[in-house]
Amino acid sequence: MIGRNFTFAGLAALAILFSGGTADAGDKVLFYMHGSDLHGKSAGHKDVKNYEKVVSHLDDAGFDVVFEIRPDRDTEAETVRTAKMVKDRIIAGTAPEDIYIGGFSYGAMISLKVAGLVGDNAVNVALFCDCPEDPSIPVEINYKAVKGRVLSIVDTEDQKFGSCEGRLPNVTDFTEKTITSGKGHKVFKLGKGKFIKKWAPLFIDWAG
Repeated sequence: MIGRNFTFAGLAALAILFSGGTADAGDKVLFYMHGSDLHGKSAGHKDVKNYEKVVSHLDDAGFDVVFEIRPDRDTEAETVRTAKMVKDRIIAGTAPEDIYIGGFSYGAMISLKVAGLVGDNAVNVALFCDCPEDPSIPVEINYKAVKGRVLSIVDTEDQKFGSCEGRLPNVTDFTEKTITSGKGHKVFKLGKGKFIKKWAPLFIDWAG
């Protein structure tokens, strides 16, 4: 089990909530990124506790989860930092096919940007809420640059994000799953087990 402790810091000194260090060969390493709801939040906030429960569930499922609390929003800096972390793991010996880049909402958009920057056809990308549809969302994504094996999960009642079908022309493989949770977009960040079980098993089964 991965140790749990965290503090908050700015982008220059991000806090790691879960990190298994250097993974052994064959381990599945998940770089999980949170939504914009944690921007500006402090330790102890209920939103942080929800994410802790979500990440704990993924950790218990066998992933070596790397999760950083990023209270300051800096899309490009977060993309570059995470892409470097992914590349460093590959250099250290983790096979690209054992790397998973994923996140919720804003974190899903960062995941797409990271996958484009890493540019490896063998890595895995998991989008917990699919692709953005609301034109007011201020994150630029080069969908043609995204590489890898992609899973997207969309809630049928999500008003902000929708299907990624046809938007990722250069990925190795694309799988999309739909759920109806009654909670719409926010279901992927809720910490109660009954909500995590709406989507997490789909990801775990896809990851194998």
